[in-house]
Amino acid sequence: MGALAEITADLVATLQGAGIEVITDPRQLRPNVTLVEPPRVVGISGKLSDVEWDLNVCTLPATDVGALTTLLDIVDVIVETVPVSSANPGTYSTGNQELPAYTVTVKQTIRRD
Repeated sequence: MGALAEITADLVATLQGAGIEVITDPRQLRPNVTLVEPPRVVGISGKLSDVEWDLNVCTLPATDVGALTTLLDIVDVIVETVPVSSANPGTYSTGNQELPAYTVTVKQTIRRD
């Protein structure tokens, strides 16, 4: 397994260990699940690479504060578990449905030997 695949698997395992339901395949998206997008390499310096992932935290469409509370609770766990550089509210489109969501960006530096 290559370095990017390995650290992505580690990220997924870390989030799952914190009690977050995580997927990497958008076809499996459903409410209260966090979709880990493929990693981006955003900087390379010698043997060090900065890598970012967008985590799409999605919940049920709702007209009350329940959806927001659920999203914030999941985002709080992510922030406490992995290095987050930003978290932005919005929606995530799946099929013909817009789900309330947060896009959380996780950043990590890896060493390539």
